[in-house]
Parts: sequence; C-alpha cells; structure tokens
Amino acid sequence: MTTETSLTWQGAAQLFRKNASTPEPIVLHIAPSGLRIEDTTSSLELLAGAFQVTEQPNTAFVKITSALLPDGVIMLSDRAGIAALEQHGFFKASPDFKTPFYLRALIFFGVLSILGIFFFTVGLNALVSYSAAHVPPELERAMGEAALADFLRTQRLATDSAVKATLQKCAQLIRTWHGDSALHLNVMIVENKEVKNAFALPGGYIVLYRGIMDSIQTESEFFGLLAHEAGHVALRHGSKRLLRNALLSATFLLLFGDMQGLSGILLSQSSTLLDLSYSRHEELEADEFALHILHKAGLDVQALPRLLERIGSSSFEIPAVLSTHPSQAERAALTQKVPTTLNPKSYLSSKEWQTLFSNTFQHTSEQSTQLQP
Repeated sequence: MTTETSLTWQGAAQLFRKNASTPEPIVLHIAPSGLRIEDTTSSLELLAGAFQVTEQPNTAFVKITSALLPDGVIMLSDRAGIAALEQHGFFKASPDFKTPFYLRALIFFGVLSILGIFFFTVGLNALVSYSAAHVPPELERAMGEAALADFLRTQRLATDSAVKATLQKCAQLIRTWHGDSALHLNVMIVENKEVKNAFALPGGYIVLYRGIMDSIQTESEFFGLLAHEAGHVALRHGSKRLLRNALLSATFLLLFGDMQGLSGILLSQSSTLLDLSYSRHEELEADEFALHILHKAGLDVQALPRLLERIGSSSFEIPAVLSTHPSQAERAALTQKVPTTLNPKSYLSSKEWQTLFSNTFQHTSEQSTQLQP
C-alpha cells in the first residue's frame, strides 16, 4: 500500500542484489531531501545528490543506484513514486518513458480487440502470440521476479547448496535436450508437503512443492514434471495470459483517457500469475513438449502421465493448476505419438537423487530397480 502527501511518497519497490536469484521487497520513502530505504531489519538514508535515477528502456521501471549501495540497484515501477521523483527534481522522464514502444503496440492492439467477437475468439490468440514473441526478455523476467517475490513472502525455499546444485544441473539438462542454450530456467523447491503442485513463471522461474516431490518415484517422472513446466516457459504461456489481460486493460485505459496508467499494466498484473490457470490446450502443448524432451533424453515417456494420474488418485486435494490438465485419455493419445523407451537412462547419481527427496530410501530403491537397464 502507498501513501502520498504533497511533499512525500512511501511505497513498495524491489532491491536487486548482485548474485541474488530473487529481488528483495523494500519500502521506499521519497522526500525533497532524498530517499530512505527500509527492509525488515535496517534502513538507509540517501540524501539528494547521493543517488542517480535512470529510466529502463522499454519497461515501466526506473533504476536507482548509489555508491552507498554498491552491491545492488533499486527498481521502482509505481507511477506515483516515479512522479514523486520527478516532482523533487531527482528524475526527468523522456517523452517515450510513460508509454514505451511495447505498450504503444499494446494500445494499438487493444483497440483492435474491441472490433468483434471473431477477433476475440480467433484473432486475439494470434495477436497475443505475436506480442509475446516481442516482449523483451528483461521485462518477461521482471514479471516473473515480481510474482515470485510476492509468493515467497509466505513460503520457505530449500536452501541446501547441494539441492541447488542438483537443480541447476537438471535445468541445464533440460536446456541441452531442448536444444536452446538461451532458455533461462531457475528451479527451486518449496518446503511445503501439504501441496502437490508445481508451476512456472515468465522468465524461467519453476517452483516445485515438496508435496509433489514426495510423489515422484523415478528420474523419468521427475524430468517429465520439470520438462512440462519448462514447456510453459519455452512456449511463454504465462506471458501470453498476462498479455491477454493487459491488452484488454490497455483498451479500456485508452478509451477512458488514462494514458499514464498504461506503463505499469504488465508489471501491476504480475501478482495475478499465481492465480491464473492454463487452458487445456496450453497444458497439452506443455505435455507434448515434455514428451519430446523425455524421448530425446532416452527417458520413459509414460512417466509424466503416470505421475499426474497418481496425484489425481491420491487423498490430497488436487491443486487448481493441475485441475485444468487434460484427461488421462488425452495424455495417452499423446504418448502414442512418441516411441516408447525400453531401458530408460539415468542422469543423476545416487547422492544427487538423495539430495532432492525427503524419503531417500524409497526413492533410491525405486530408482535402482526402474532406471537401470
């Protein structure tokens, strides 16, 4: 929540530190005398002249840097906060900043979106796909980071260095099998056994709950789940759903004249990523992506349907994200298109496998019996 007076502004911003995988949420105070930065444990005063404010091209962010903050930068997208920086003479926006190029394109496309039912049912999907292909990677990553930071306020990540190293290795294997070294994947485990779920965010952030990890019995199942979520990233499903909403929002903002509000549409909606469900078509696309990855890697292509069937038949409540997945019959039809692997390969050592799972004896045993030729 932000509060404003004629002289000061206070609101949320993000602190990006070097070598940190996720941004830190902070409270930023803007006054005529300078800035005050607060987190949960400390605060820092930056007097006027001790910091610099620059706009980030083709994004809704401004960047705040200072010699007193050598290991990080502050990113701010709140329109009122940016206006306060301008009011006090700390920053002067260029004419294109409040409506950068990609948002001007969204305005144009948004106007087109009201032309008829046909456009909404057919043309909009093509427009969203085109727009998603032209979203700058730094903006897509910023959207994912904003949603991830909001999610992690109430969750605990697995922080063991061996777990992180193994997940990084698995992400690299997915990139290699996919054949795209530019595919950014950052995989993490949330220590929550009550939820059997996994999800992906724009920019390549993949979150696996401990609950679904405890349901995995083989490497093929694990890599199948990981490849499914990587499919959502590679196919930009999250960005497309945000763009669909942003196009409609841009249309209404344009019609009612709130031009300055356009600059924060995508980032302001990033928090809704955790509430969005993929369509059945998108889930089938991610399934197909995963099956081709499994086949190319020499893993069991039946593993992903088997894992998701096991989750659906368990006593746990099925998460909203999984409830929109295709039926087992649809998945079976997909697997028939991919040749079966008789002797699935193994890519993780016993030690690496054990670092990922809480019930190490059960998983190691099944790995040895099911994965070895």
